[in-house]
Amino acid sequence: MTLKTAALVLLSLTSLSSIAQFRKYSNEFLNIGAGARGLAMGSAQVASVQDGTAGYWNPAGLTAVENHPQANLMHAEYFAGIGKYDYVSLALPTTGNKRTIGISALRFAVDDIMNTLFLVEPDGTVNYNNIQSFSSADYAFIVSLAQKLKESSNKNINFGINAKVIHRSVGSFAKAWGFGLDAGLQIKTGNWHLGVAARDITTTFNSWSFSFTEKEKEANFQRALSDGDTLNQKKVWIYQPSAGAGFRLQNVRIDYAFTNLANQSNPLYTHVFSLQFDLVNDKSKKKK
Repeated sequence: MTLKTAALVLLSLTSLSSIAQFRKYSNEFLNIGAGARGLAMGSAQVASVQDGTAGYWNPAGLTAVENHPQANLMHAEYFAGIGKYDYVSLALPTTGNKRTIGISALRFAVDDIMNTLFLVEPDGTVNYNNIQSFSSADYAFIVSLAQKLKESSNKNINFGINAKVIHRSVGSFAKAWGFGLDAGLQIKTGNWHLGVAARDITTTFNSWSFSFTEKEKEANFQRALSDGDTLNQKKVWIYQPSAGAGFRLQNVRIDYAFTNLANQSNPLYTHVFSLQFDLVNDKSKKKK
């Protein structure tokens, strides 16, 4: 193996990013990623993604899904299994492979949270029958459209756009809806892959509604930022080492990644597996 080949293999298996950002708690779950392959490669996916997960990384990459539909599934758990993250997508190329439609859904949730607001009765006694459970969940539903703008032997230009709907819920106490748009561009010229993705070009505002019973209103709710950064303007440096590998077995590809939650919290590493299915029927195989 030559030195150049070894360097390319190492680069494809390992991704290390170091960025500075301001804290952004709204829709933070959309920064986790999609697919074990993408998580292992980090932000490089913006330029190189060529499968159904492009609806998340860069919608322009969906044009690489041709001839037959493709499905992607991923599940990951964080905080020792307390937080669960699920991703599913379906890419549908149109006749002629000039356009591709993508549908994606994400969910990050903490389920079975114990509600102990009414654990203690007015007379001071403890009644464990009053304990109820609820979930705090974030959902994203993304519809993508990718278009080939230019296709030649030495240069390809692709464009894509996302429309996404956000739904967030905290038990029966609070719910929110949001809407946003993303856009992406990919250019391939020779051995170079270039990509740019603009997220939340319209901003993704969340409209919250709250619903509390009279008893819940009487309870003492307190919320504060422990670090005193009330304006969310503290700059932090993030180091996100990750590694991964994958293999293909006929129409199924299995990818693995060892990565972290990809936010400004302390590194919380997890093992991620994802599946990719090329939905090819027998007639398509015979034609090939």
